[in-house]
Amino acid sequence: MMRTVVGAASLAAAATGAAAQLMGHSVQARWLFPDDSSVLESHVVVVSDEVELTSEKIFNDSKFSIDLGDDFVLFSFNAVAHWQDVDFNGWRFTDHFGTIPDVIGYEVHSSSAGISNADAIVVGHTADAFWASFAGVSSAGDGEWIRLAVTFVPVPGALALAAIGTLPVIRRPRRT
Repeated sequence: MMRTVVGAASLAAAATGAAAQLMGHSVQARWLFPDDSSVLESHVVVVSDEVELTSEKIFNDSKFSIDLGDDFVLFSFNAVAHWQDVDFNGWRFTDHFGTIPDVIGYEVHSSSAGISNADAIVVGHTADAFWASFAGVSSAGDGEWIRLAVTFVPVPGALALAAIGTLPVIRRPRRT
């Protein structure tokens, strides 16, 4: 019985891992300010294990970085940051080549203690984009962060593999 459960868990884990979402894909990152139709900065990045955007590349300073992972966006701060409270002050990420599975959710996952007014973060998404406005939010400085989670339509093969992996766990009752 133990081998069956371990086998099912392994298959389910493999199914989850097989469903890569952002990793290796091209994403257009746009800083929108002071509203959602005004582009302050725009960059196309390939999502990797490295940090995709830093303020050094954008403004020649070291105030922040943006790291996109397979299913998250991590904003990290090396200095005090205050987002002006305007109509929109944040980042929009778009599927650059139309190769990423459809986005079905985007939400604030967590933030460090030095982020003030985190409940003011406004997030949204469409099938091919996700965004967050930080208007009115502040960071106390070095080491502070905000992590946002992206949810995608599950890859069909991953769901099937997960279902197959649970079959051995479902057993008929033994005859006595």
